[in-house]
Amino acid sequence: MKAILSWYRSREPREQRALLIGAIVTPLILLLFGFMTLQKNVSAAEARLKQKRQDLAWLQAAVPQLVAQQQRFGNAGRPNESLLVTTDRVARESGLTLSGSEPSGNGALRVRAEKAPFDSVVLWLGQLTQRYGVSIENASIDATEADGIVNATLVLHGR
Repeated sequence: MKAILSWYRSREPREQRALLIGAIVTPLILLLFGFMTLQKNVSAAEARLKQKRQDLAWLQAAVPQLVAQQQRFGNAGRPNESLLVTTDRVARESGLTLSGSEPSGNGALRVRAEKAPFDSVVLWLGQLTQRYGVSIENASIDATEADGIVNATLVLHGR
């Protein structure tokens, strides 16, 4: 510290003033830049939040129309398709091979998928529930030794 003070005092008075002003102004500029960046990030986050709220309001307003449309059109243009056929078709569309299916009473269907990719099982179930109104009465999903591969036994019920 003594070396710095000695070096500072050895400067001309005009250089000392410039160094002193620079020592005061530089942190202020850095602080101002930090606040401006923070304000910019806060404004962007507020804009994203506003957009997400608008999207949510639109989705909430669209739900009754979607429900009415689903009730009107049923199984996406396949009203006479059985639960077994729908389940098998959607499984194939989702890249999933079912290892077995059998009626389980009261219109339910017991389905088994062995050594299936978990992502495909989730995609398949999402399609069945969202697009076709199939409900999952019971599900047993067990991990296998391979990562992301499962054995699944499900009891599904049509709408």
